[in-house]
Formats: sequence, C-alpha cells, structure tokens
Amino acid sequence: MKGPGWRVALWVMVGFKLLAHLVSQVVTPYEVHRDEFLYVAMGSHLRLWHMDFPPFIAVAANIQRFLFGDVLWGLRVLPALAGACLIWITMDVTRRLGGRVTAQVIAGGIVLLSPLVLRTSVLFQPVVFDQLWWSLALWALLRRGLDDDPRWWIGVGVALGMGLFTKFSIAFLALPLAAATLLTPLRKDLVTRWPWAGAAMALLLGHPSLAGQVALRWPFFTQMQDLQAEQLSQVTVPDFLLEQVLLTGPGVLLAVVGATWLVAARGRPAHRTAGLAALGAFGLLLLLHGKAYYAGPVFPVLLGAGGAAISTVRTWVSRFTLTGVAVAQLAFGAVALPLGLPILAPEPMARYARWLGITGATETNRGEQLDLPQDYADMLGWEVFADTVIRVWRELDPEDRDRAVVFGTNYGRAGALDWYGRAAGLPPAVSNVGSYWFWGYGNPDWDVVIFAGGELEDLRRYFRDVVEVARVQDGWRVPEERDVAVFVARGPYQPIATLWPGFEGRN
Repeated sequence: MKGPGWRVALWVMVGFKLLAHLVSQVVTPYEVHRDEFLYVAMGSHLRLWHMDFPPFIAVAANIQRFLFGDVLWGLRVLPALAGACLIWITMDVTRRLGGRVTAQVIAGGIVLLSPLVLRTSVLFQPVVFDQLWWSLALWALLRRGLDDDPRWWIGVGVALGMGLFTKFSIAFLALPLAAATLLTPLRKDLVTRWPWAGAAMALLLGHPSLAGQVALRWPFFTQMQDLQAEQLSQVTVPDFLLEQVLLTGPGVLLAVVGATWLVAARGRPAHRTAGLAALGAFGLLLLLHGKAYYAGPVFPVLLGAGGAAISTVRTWVSRFTLTGVAVAQLAFGAVALPLGLPILAPEPMARYARWLGITGATETNRGEQLDLPQDYADMLGWEVFADTVIRVWRELDPEDRDRAVVFGTNYGRAGALDWYGRAAGLPPAVSNVGSYWFWGYGNPDWDVVIFAGGELEDLRRYFRDVVEVARVQDGWRVPEERDVAVFVARGPYQPIATLWPGFEGRN
C-alpha cells in the first residue's frame, strides 16, 4: 500500500480507541471489577513458578501498580493498549493482504465498535491479552507466507508462549494450528529448524504456567470441573453461535468471508494454515461448549482477511458490500456502546438493557437474570462493603484488632478488602476460595476473626462465639452480594492449621 494514508487511518483509529477508554474511566460510575481484585492480589502474592493460574496477569498487575498506583484508570491502561493493538493487527492484515485504506478502516472499525473487544479491553482481565496473543500468532503465520520467510515461526512461537503464560486456552489454537500445518504444504517447514525453534520459544515463555500446575498438583483440572458444572454445561450450540453475532455485530459476515478466503487460498499454504487453524479453534470451542467470548481471539485476523478479500474485488459489488457493512456496524456500535463501555449509571443502564430486550446481555454465568450486565453488577458496592469491614475492625479492642484475621468468603470480597483496606491498615485478607486458599491462612492465631460474608450457623460449627455486627445490602449487585453479613468470631474449636487443608473451596 503506497502513500501515508494507511498510517493516518491507523493512528486515527488507535487514538480514538485510547481516548474513548480514557474518557470512559473518568466518567464511569462503576468501581473495580471483582475479578480485577483477584488479579491484583495475585500480583501481591506473585510466585512465578508456583501459581495455580498462568502468572502473566499477576506480572501485569505489578507493572501497573508500580507505574500508576492503586487507581482505577491506571488498572486499565494495559487492557486498553492491548485492545488498540488488536485494531492495529486487524488493519495490518487487511493492508498486507491487499486491502485498500477504506477496507482497513472498516475492518478495524468492527474491532473498535464490537462489544467483543470493547468490554474485554476495559477490564483488567486475561481475556484481552489472550485475544492479543492468538491474533499475533495468526498474524505471524501470515507473515511467514507473505514474506516467504520461515523465520516467522519464531514469532508464532513467541505469541503462543505468551498465550500459555496468560491462559491455558491457547491450546485451542495451538492444536488446530499443528494439525493444519500437517494438512497443508506448509509441512515442508518441518524439515527446517524454525518451527521447532518456535516451539522451544513457546515452552520457554510459557513454562511458568506448567511449573505451577506441577508444583500444586494440577489445580487446573479441578477448576475446569467446577467451571463445567456451574457454567459451561449451560452453553448450547445455538447460544454460542447467536452470541458471536451479538458480540461482533454485522461485521461477523466479514469474518466468515475472511475465513473462507484464507482456507480457499491457492498457492498460499500459510494463508490456508491460518484459516484452518482459526476454524479449527472455533470448532473445538463449539463442540466443547465453550463460552461465546472464548472464540473472540480468532476474529481480528479473520476480519482483516475478510476486508482484504472484498476490497480486492474491485467492482461496485465490493464497494456496496463494504459500505453496507460499515453503516450496519456503525449503527450496531452506537446501540451496543453502553454494553461495551461502563458509562451509564445503574438505573439508566437497567432501563436501556430492558429497552434493548436482549436477555442474554444481562444473564449471569449461572443463568440468573439481572437488571444489569453481570460485569457491571460486579463493579458495584465494593467500597461500601470494604468500608463496613474496616469500621468493624477499627471498633475492636486494640488487643483484638492487632491480632484479628480478616476473612473474605469469596475472592471478590477478599480482593476488595485487600484493595481498599491497604491504606486503612487492614491486615491482608485470607480466603478459602481459589488462589487465596493456596496463599494460606496467614496469622496462625485465629482467636479473633472478622468474617466478611458467610452464615451464622456454619460459623458456629468452628467457633465458640459468633456475633453478627453489620450487614451490607445493595440491590444492584449480583444475587450473592446483595445482602452480606459481617461477623466477629472468637474461640476456634480447633487450630486453623488443622482445619485449613479441608477448607479449600468451601463457602
């Protein structure tokens, strides 16, 4: 592509993306998300080769905390940058495959305006980084073909390694990619050192994730069993396919064109391999009842390829098609914007969600219907909750306060206490759920424990004296957080060191 037009278009799109995220963080009426609390806490407990989850998100949390401190906008800088990179990858794929500037802007605009990337690049979670590494792996594979340079397998390996360092779901791309390589003429590269060097690079970068699983006796499998029982079992094939449209918008048609064009590419084995790998990953997730957004990482490259495919057919049909997709996506993006950026306060957001009438947008992972999207409900009420627990802690006698243990009965509660309690001098929270259980019970003297959540009768099984001292209520939150009691418990029947091994995951 000659001339500076594509550079101008790229920087305008990326700049608009970053500006939109900055403004949204300034005006948002919402707080930190419950998952974000956990990932920040993982950074505080970083043990690179001894984590029950891939540790990239913990490393990223520490980078952001070092650069910006404990502020909401600072927590979300890296996700916004990752989202901007996805726009760049999409537009660059379109350009390198022969698409005109108009096609680049339309393909990049779909990524910019789709809830698929808008929501993920707002929140500090592994999802947007997972999307980035998948997209970079497919982009590097296309570069291997376009440049006729097998050294690009190193780039593929780096992206896959970072994917393994971030989420185990990278296997859904790596396995189809390996199979697609064997099924296409690209398998000739296997007699060279470059694919194997890429594989070695992937293992080198991703090995801390595997080391943690070995050290902790493969907690991944227990986590997957719980996820399957509580959430994935409810995902149906029609729901999975319909949500691709809801997450991507009319631009999903461009992704279908892109996948078809890549797979059908003659004399371009790298193109065909990339297309087959993307379709294979999508098919695996469909068959295994993955959540709809799990397939999100294949879309940037497919959208870029689709834009190029239509753009290279230089007829009025291609111009009409691209114009139609652009107009439809713009309208879709305008309607979906409040679902992607948390800018509307709870009450108007609830009214807007009801007006849209898309029940899937306000359904929880467990099939419960809310007034708000679950991510929004999970960003409400945490500061009031933490302030309540801090007040209870401060009202203890000085001797009890100095030795008190603060227990959050789920990772959101524990994480919120760590986030808001640090400045108040609250001791680090402990919990028996998820990663917190692996971090241990803290102070071995459990004579005084503040329980943030739980049930009175359950606590009386373990403590001689349990008193409810406060209650936090908020109807906008997810059901389990709408009415949370705070207890002070004293006099354990048994030492916590004896009880802790059997507490894993129990609420």
